[in-house]
Amino acid sequence: MEWYVFNSTPDAIFIDAIWIDWPPSHIKLKKVKLDGDTLWDEGDGDSPSWMPPWKPGLDPNKRKIKAGDDRVLKFEFEKDADSPAYHLVVTFNNGCSISP
Repeated sequence: MEWYVFNSTPDAIFIDAIWIDWPPSHIKLKKVKLDGDTLWDEGDGDSPSWMPPWKPGLDPNKRKIKAGDDRVLKFEFEKDADSPAYHLVVTFNNGCSISP
């Protein structure tokens, strides 16, 4: 599943937390990426999942979205399905949260 995240604020923002719930038919959440940067790769077979923890040693700038920029947030599962089957909340360091 891919989702475009756009920063409409005048300042850079950082992803502070992600919560995702998915159907059991996907079996396992394997990775979470922002563009090509892996944010999380612990693997989780029990929905829902929370991040942090982030990938060990991850540079916080990999979770950054510059002002006026957009980035692709990608969730890799063992089996994919239609996006309406997912529930997602992304929280940023400025206190805002978004959910598709």
